[in-house]
Amino acid sequence: MKKLFIALCAALFCFSAFAVDYTQEFNSLLMSGEYDEAKALVEKWESEDPKNYEINIAWFNYYLNVRTEVRNVMGPMKDGRYGLYAQPFFNDEDMVTAQNWLGKALKINNKRLDVHFGRISSYLKADKYEEASKAIVEMINVSKKIKNQWYWTADAPLYELLGVPKTSWTEAGADMLFSGLNDYIVSYLYAYSDTTSPWFKSIVDAEVKNYPDNTWGLNHAARYYQLSGDLNETIKLLEKACKLDPTDYVVYGNLGLAYEEVGRLEDARKVYVDMCGWDNADAKAWAEESVRLLDEKEAGITD
Repeated sequence: MKKLFIALCAALFCFSAFAVDYTQEFNSLLMSGEYDEAKALVEKWESEDPKNYEINIAWFNYYLNVRTEVRNVMGPMKDGRYGLYAQPFFNDEDMVTAQNWLGKALKINNKRLDVHFGRISSYLKADKYEEASKAIVEMINVSKKIKNQWYWTADAPLYELLGVPKTSWTEAGADMLFSGLNDYIVSYLYAYSDTTSPWFKSIVDAEVKNYPDNTWGLNHAARYYQLSGDLNETIKLLEKACKLDPTDYVVYGNLGLAYEEVGRLEDARKVYVDMCGWDNADAKAWAEESVRLLDEKEAGITD
């Protein structure tokens, strides 16, 4: 058994640029496992600037890591591979405390997308999928309410971080939201959770309700209904997504598969043949392989 620093939010920039002299020092102390010193530093910082928003995030990261243990285990990994890998085991009491700090931060300012991402990521890393789903639904609802005009670390507007004009803030915010959301759903929820559960449905319901014309959300919802056995709804959602974005080969390919699943083989073939002519190497490769498999399926039917 060994103890390692779990930087759950580092990739998502949940460590924010709080007081200039404290950020680097705090991160360094956590990474080196000097938790007593890290705690003392945040307490000092809190006494000097008690209303600083970033203190909540610092306490979140402290409690998330202080008693987390990492053990080598054999089994399926988060990326789909099978083998020996390091699995974090979180202290339940500390996880609650950590999440309470982020909850406090979001009550003060719920427009910080990095904080929402940090909360969701930590729940998923801990295999707390129902809690993650509730956090995801809250994030989707907030995004709709604020017109996707998110902020990031140090309360920087997202459009500044991405280097796009302010007039593109709403569009860029939606893209960032769904990019992160898609990563969570594909990397964790599809592979490690019950995607026919009511709480997973709550995610796709929130996507479709708030963003009825977003192809990512429609594709997620189609996946839910496919796994739940409602192929008519699956096809309806995918057909809508294809009309909204005729260049999205993922939804087109999924539509072809859905047609096949209900026995509409000619409709499936039309989809694949159309994709074979696209100027997209990935789409063309997928379509050509799908046509080959469909040929084999139809040959088997007629034999």
